[in-house]
Amino acid sequence: MGTRREHDLLGDRDVPADAYYGVHTLRAVENFPISGTPISIYPDLVAALASIKLAAAKSNRELGLLDATLADAIVEITETGSSLRANRLRIIETVMESSTQLIANKTSWANDEKRHKIENLALMLSGAIYAQGRVGLMLNVRKLDLPGVLSVLPALQKPTISTLSDGEWVAVNTIIEETTAWKIMPQLKAAKAEGIVEYPLNKVVL
Repeated sequence: MGTRREHDLLGDRDVPADAYYGVHTLRAVENFPISGTPISIYPDLVAALASIKLAAAKSNRELGLLDATLADAIVEITETGSSLRANRLRIIETVMESSTQLIANKTSWANDEKRHKIENLALMLSGAIYAQGRVGLMLNVRKLDLPGVLSVLPALQKPTISTLSDGEWVAVNTIIEETTAWKIMPQLKAAKAEGIVEYPLNKVVL
């Protein structure tokens, strides 16, 4: 079996050529006892690791550092929880809850150009995180039926309402929780909304 040479802060090591892991995992196996306990029994840990990969994929996609196709694949796996379902995992108990923190060193923060980039990165990260679990919803409805539609819709602030070329109709655009979309769509249809479209969100900048 061939090997490939990888490097870390401790130096160079040969890793099996067909291994999916790298030098860090190799050193961990050599230096720490293996419990034999699969990580699958800690679904919250798996989900947390996936969330980190999700944020990294979205950020690097926006910065042009990660191919969009690859980034979208990472986002699909982590956002939908398909990795948990594919392994037939379910959450039994919450071991730990964490939150995303963006940390800048003082020297970079004191530099106006670097601080501007950090603030932009923080804005994009916040928008991506807030968009998780939310979808956009747009529809058309006659002005006479608008009050009934608005009574059904939850909204981030207030729905955006635009007049269409036919003055009797308006377009309504809003943001809702993804879990509620399937529940309210029949209600919207019953309230005489038409052309109802649900679409994914990459970022929501507040």
